[in-house]
Amino acid sequence: PGHDHHRTQPSAGERFPIEIYPVILRPAGAIPSGVYHYDVQHHQLDVLWERKFENAEIERMYSRSAKDAAMVIVMTAVFWRSQNKYGDRGYRYVILEAGHIGQNIYLVSAALDLKCCALGSTHDEYIEELLDIDGVTESVVYALAVGR
Repeated sequence: PGHDHHRTQPSAGERFPIEIYPVILRPAGAIPSGVYHYDVQHHQLDVLWERKFENAEIERMYSRSAKDAAMVIVMTAVFWRSQNKYGDRGYRYVILEAGHIGQNIYLVSAALDLKCCALGSTHDEYIEELLDIDGVTESVVYALAVGR
């Protein structure tokens, strides 16, 4: 009672270690270029900062894989959320959860007739600097390019 939001992915122990950061590279509507954070509790995007991205910068973050994408959805993990309950095994649960979310992004992309591509060539240190996270207690675990 009192909860009107639900998650679309399983999470071991309901620890929810994954944070979502949409990075809008090429706007195609009301949302300007920039870095955002998805606020699950309020089901909204928080603007971290609006800014344009040059092609060289996009390539520095994601290699050439995202050069034509409208956005990249970056997933980070706050590891202690799972590891404080499950110890070292919590790391496995974090990665599994990111995979479930990634699959959901593929399914939604297909339903909206968008292209989606998981990125294996992310330059984590640069992305973590962009997101203002330390790369230790919160670190990049998955990224997906989405666009037409």
